[in-house]
Amino acid sequence: MKFKLGTIDWLAPFFPSYQRVYSWELFLPLIPGANADLVSTRALEVRFGEYSISNLFEMVYGGYRYKYVYEANVPDCTITFVEKEDRAVAGYFLKWQRLIMDENGLFREKNKYAKSMIFTFNATSGEETFCIRLDGVFPTKMPEYRGTYRESGALLLDVTLNVDRISHENVGGITHRILGKAKGLILQGISRVLRRF
Repeated sequence: MKFKLGTIDWLAPFFPSYQRVYSWELFLPLIPGANADLVSTRALEVRFGEYSISNLFEMVYGGYRYKYVYEANVPDCTITFVEKEDRAVAGYFLKWQRLIMDENGLFREKNKYAKSMIFTFNATSGEETFCIRLDGVFPTKMPEYRGTYRESGALLLDVTLNVDRISHENVGGITHRILGKAKGLILQGISRVLRRF
């Protein structure tokens, strides 16, 4: 069923639409000497999951077998980037790799290279609907380069990241929607006033 709200379009936020898979933003961690904001905008696809039960402990009681959770973990995160001639994506992850291992091949302390990353889903209006925070993130599989004469598309780079913890916050509640709509109406009003001058 489709609601036709007419002139009372301020009620629209209370009738949520489908979450679109293309409406999202990625915020990569800051790496010294690299432009994290620029590389974040070149992410083409992001894939990660919630906590999964990886191991079960079994116990037999009488004639019955019971299973208990033994271990839960967060799957790796895979990101596909589109690379440009400035090699910003490859340079970013090479600098991150240097935080993991020094020039002698010795690994550094984890607090030097494990970072936090933010992923948000947005509404069709551009308003943030919920935010997912990934902690303990670092690259485990660096980009692989591919050259071919069979096609002429852009160079795509896949990176796999370890994730230790995941947490998310729903920011699409009623209070958030009301405040967001009020902010939009205020900005609309200011814009209309400025047009008169």
